Amino acid sequence: MIRALLRSVIAFMALLALLDVQAIAGPAGSAGLIIRLN
Repeated sequence: MIRALLRSVIAFMALLALLDVQAIAGPAGSAGLIIRLN
């Protein structure tokens, strides 16, 4: 129970960090990610 809760919290924090990075990097970061995926 506690482990699942901890895992969900960590996943949520990782998601927030990812959104923060995208907000800071902006269009250039998104374009780089798309190019890297292709």
